Amino acid sequence: MSRPLADGSDDYAFLERIFHKLLLNFTWWVNRKDLQGNNVFEGGFLGLDNIGPIDRSAQLPIDGRLEQSDGTAWMAMYCLNLLEMALVLAEHDRTYEDLATKFLEHFTYIANAMDRCSLWSDEDSFHYDVRKSPTPFEKLDFEKDYPAFTSGGFIHYCEYPVLQQNPKALEAVWDYSYDRVGYLGTNTPIDHCYACGFTGDFEPTARGFACPGCGNSDPRTCDVVKRTCGYLGNPQARPMVHGRHSEIASRAKHMAGSTELVSAPSPAAG
Repeated sequence: MSRPLADGSDDYAFLERIFHKLLLNFTWWVNRKDLQGNNVFEGGFLGLDNIGPIDRSAQLPIDGRLEQSDGTAWMAMYCLNLLEMALVLAEHDRTYEDLATKFLEHFTYIANAMDRCSLWSDEDSFHYDVRKSPTPFEKLDFEKDYPAFTSGGFIHYCEYPVLQQNPKALEAVWDYSYDRVGYLGTNTPIDHCYACGFTGDFEPTARGFACPGCGNSDPRTCDVVKRTCGYLGNPQARPMVHGRHSEIASRAKHMAGSTELVSAPSPAAG
């Protein structure tokens, strides 16, 4: 932890000097990047492993804040590093014991916040961004200012359950979007199995999609339709790359309802 001197002893003066510089940096993060005081940190640094459409080291181009799982995890590790340094320095100066306690408390607060905000998955041992379940109206309001900052284009879409009996719901979203966005895709369940007659949403599998009625996944006897990059395609007949398949499989509906299309009964013969 400390730098060895020429005689083999530890350079505690160097460690102490570096510790106080890091303490200033840590305080800046706490005061400037946790504006809500909830121990979940906003903004951050841009690295080769986490490039996104927004420069996370700068102010957001629209109103709002960006709470990051990786930035919060990085601050938790920062606490542990400073805790270790404080414990080493406390062996020679007991005034650092209080600082060691401070960083232990900070780590506990952050760990609890990550649990409370569902940033950490015990099952996967991985940090995830928090998923929200917005209505179509909330989704459009959130996204409507972003197209101006995307040189490659921007496509809005909403995922729906079966709305065959409720077309007014679709009309309400279309009317709401008319003056807000330039392009709006409407995704509803229309996958079809010719083996058992099921129509609705097929269930995602590791390699594609399968009929929830009979398990059929043969592209010759089923039709799967999903939207990707603005276009409708059949990923069962023409499989997509793993990343795109995972994104489609993780999509959530923006309204509650059934994902199976039930045909109306035929009139009884007279």
